[in-house]
Amino acid sequence: MDKLGIRYKTKRIEGSSQSSSWDCFEFSVYDDDPRWPTLRELAVEYAVRVSHSPTFTPDDIASAPWLLASATADAGYPQPEKGFGYDSFDLTYCCRRCGIGKVQTRPIRLSAEPKNKTAHFFGPQWLHQIVFVRPEVRDVFDAEGVSGISYLAPLRHRTGDALDTVVQIIPTTTARGGMVGVVQEQVTCSPHDDEMNKIQIPSQGRGSFQGDFCERVKYHLPHKRRLVHYSRSTFDNSPDIVLSAEWFGSGCAASQHIIISNRVARLVLAQKWKGLELEPIELV
Repeated sequence: MDKLGIRYKTKRIEGSSQSSSWDCFEFSVYDDDPRWPTLRELAVEYAVRVSHSPTFTPDDIASAPWLLASATADAGYPQPEKGFGYDSFDLTYCCRRCGIGKVQTRPIRLSAEPKNKTAHFFGPQWLHQIVFVRPEVRDVFDAEGVSGISYLAPLRHRTGDALDTVVQIIPTTTARGGMVGVVQEQVTCSPHDDEMNKIQIPSQGRGSFQGDFCERVKYHLPHKRRLVHYSRSTFDNSPDIVLSAEWFGSGCAASQHIIISNRVARLVLAQKWKGLELEPIELV
């Protein structure tokens, strides 16, 4: 890597009660980079997994009518860790095999305030549908009349007190189902699906289906695959921020996505807020 002149960032992945901490490095390279064939061969030789994803310019984001939004700054592990933060959810209709069906009914509990001082958006580990924002983001959203959300303060796990530096965005509307085309790998929680058959069912704390197959559908995460396509009428009369009807994930993890309007995306760009990844949705 050094001989090829590849710039990379080293970071430490903090462990949990189930795993140890470990060091890694990450980098991105365009597939038309002349060094990519050599890097690809190295990845094969050392069994390194390569993730492909499109890269979007600010103009791409500013012109998209609707976008998938996900937090990239780390808020830490939801508490209690052994329950993967599921104590904050109603699991009555959650499948223990595929993870579809959990509904948040209580505040997310964190061990401490998020440590990143420059980010404006945060997400907890494991719970990809959860997005926290700084109070100043909430204030701008309120001033601009951003619709479709309420706010909920996460709690400090040890004391139960509300955290001061972040609040959670809670979408109040779920969009109509509208994903079209075979652009995402689809997984059905069925005994006939190879991925679902290989799932090791968690022993506790994960739903009420008790290991049976629920026959519901989810899709692999969009940023790992290709641009997502939705029917043009899906978001008719929708507020500025909605929750996807579709579930995304792999293995025993599943979550719905937060989807934002062009108006909100332009606010994020104009304010130069950090910590939010935006991926344009193609309407067809």
